[in-house]
Amino acid sequence: MPNGRPGDHPAVDILVHGISSGFPDDIFETVRDLAQHPKYPLISDRVDELLWKYWPSWRNANPDLDEVRRQLQALREELDQAE
Repeated sequence: MPNGRPGDHPAVDILVHGISSGFPDDIFETVRDLAQHPKYPLISDRVDELLWKYWPSWRNANPDLDEVRRQLQALREELDQAE
């Protein structure tokens, strides 16, 4: 059962513990940057789901990191439009 410890969920690893959890630096930094946006709560569930689905340290031996980047960019644009 997840309890917020490192390795339980990639979003918790990145945002709470400051570890990449297997994602490259650019994705790590993008997620941390998105979380600083005042409207981040509007998309946080989708970021969590995206990171879980493509988590390199869990079930995907070859995650589609370009897809993660694309979806994070789309979420960033959504936040920018919500301002």
